[in-house]
Amino acid sequence: MTASGTNWQNYCRGYGWYTFYIRGLGMAFLLISSIAAQKNQQSSIEMLLWQNDNNSQWMIVVFDPSRYVSNVYLPLYLDKERGQGIIETWYPNAITSIWIPSTMNAVISALKKKQIGCRFCHQLILNEAGAIALRDGAETLQGRFLSEDDANDYFILVVIDGYLLIALHGFKKNKGKRAKLKRKVPAAKRQWMISRDYRRQEEAYLGCKSFPYELSRCCREFYHCLKKEWGFSPEKNLLMN
Repeated sequence: MTASGTNWQNYCRGYGWYTFYIRGLGMAFLLISSIAAQKNQQSSIEMLLWQNDNNSQWMIVVFDPSRYVSNVYLPLYLDKERGQGIIETWYPNAITSIWIPSTMNAVISALKKKQIGCRFCHQLILNEAGAIALRDGAETLQGRFLSEDDANDYFILVVIDGYLLIALHGFKKNKGKRAKLKRKVPAAKRQWMISRDYRRQEEAYLGCKSFPYELSRCCREFYHCLKKEWGFSPEKNLLMN
């Protein structure tokens, strides 16, 4: 083969690799552009859904249970003026939405940030928050929870009652013992509330505690009181330890 032929083959090989390289760069550029566009779109959505704190409030969006097996209730922090329009635009499958009073802020914020520390407890609280919002409406909730502490204590009891259902279910084959243990629950709750209130008074100088912290602390305190009333250590579940 002549030198000119060899040079021509080398040129072709080089040109082929160069073309392949350019095409690869083009595909990579298109991919990066597509990802950037998606991120920009997501950012614009998040900007719409998360507005200025000065004019924003928590809302619970309700979806049709027949279409969604879980996460029937979705908490969102929205601008009060544009919130309803945002829901209609981005969540057309929602059946309704309810504004939540500010006294529930600590609870709903902990749900949204996934700070509860127990998936089942998270779902218990979310389902209860959505259910009472759907049933009672914003005005009734405002009258029901006059302070943030009122709302926090209510949802702490939701988790405690959920735990009691699980603990008592373990004695379903022994109805007599189950009934006996159930009769002792009110005494355990009373003793827990006394110790809880005393502890809060003693620690008042520390300031307000976060809802996830108070939930975990109260669950431990209640478990100790229940153990004392029942005379044995119940199954450790949820946040009870």
